[in-house]
Amino acid sequence: MTSDFGEPRGFAATPGRPPAAPSPDRPPEFVQSLERGLDVIRSFSRERPRQTLAEVARQTGMTRAAARRFLITLEHLGYVSSDGRLFTLRPSVLQLGYAYLATFTLAQVAQDHLEVLAEQLHESCSASV
Repeated sequence: MTSDFGEPRGFAATPGRPPAAPSPDRPPEFVQSLERGLDVIRSFSRERPRQTLAEVARQTGMTRAAARRFLITLEHLGYVSSDGRLFTLRPSVLQLGYAYLATFTLAQVAQDHLEVLAEQLHESCSASV
């Protein structure tokens, strides 16, 4: 499907990022906007805990307008806060990781650590609750 200008619909380029194109390693159901929203979250780090709109745009390769829309959406959802100039992640972003961690039992979490400890101590190790 193409637009009146001969470009595939839904595959617009943004400055700093090459045009999105269908990729053989991505299924047709791939949602690029979700990927870009996660890129915004991942742009924050220990070195960059607070960022301006321009910094987020630069880190993600998005236009300022696109980065602003993602940040406003994330702020509305409670994952980001803003003082009007700087954006920061909110604790609720941890819910994304907790959903994964909640799938493990205590034994699964402890197993790898116990194996490393046993190897370092040259002793058997166990855990109990």
